[in-house]
Amino acid sequence: MRKDRGAGAGVLHPMYMVATVLLVINDQWLKGRGPAVVTGKLSDVAGLVMLPLLLQAFVELCLSAWGRYSRPSNHLLILMGMVTAIGFAGVQLSPSINAWFGWGIGAIRWSLLCGIVLVSGGGCGSVRGAQSWSDVSDLWTLAALLLSVRVGWVSAQGRTAPRVSNGSDQADSRKNHE
Repeated sequence: MRKDRGAGAGVLHPMYMVATVLLVINDQWLKGRGPAVVTGKLSDVAGLVMLPLLLQAFVELCLSAWGRYSRPSNHLLILMGMVTAIGFAGVQLSPSINAWFGWGIGAIRWSLLCGIVLVSGGGCGSVRGAQSWSDVSDLWTLAALLLSVRVGWVSAQGRTAPRVSNGSDQADSRKNHE
């Protein structure tokens, strides 16, 4: 029996959560301590797994708030994967897009930290761009989008990945019917 999940539920999938934790641990602790070629690729893979699902959840939640959400859409998931791929490739191939990306990440970081600082009674500094490097060799990590689409596709159907039978399931089924 297929049970459709609610709006934005793709971000509740364990693989999404693993990718998010990996991204945070890598960016906050491992970078600067490990080889840049490894930590950089690790961030790319984790980000490419989580971003399409996050974008899909955002759109679904907006549609739900407007009363326009009916069920998960694999078409939306594919579109968010394509948006992620185009944006990622742009950041890796174009120095100007990379610079805008760095300022965008810096603005997001500033707004989150500024909110925390203001609540505690402090003042906010100015926005600073985040460090971002263009690296054409990072394009191979686009393959991680396949994992993101797989997770979202399965999650949209309200089930886990198909289980591989070893033949004992059929024997158990026959026993139960006897």
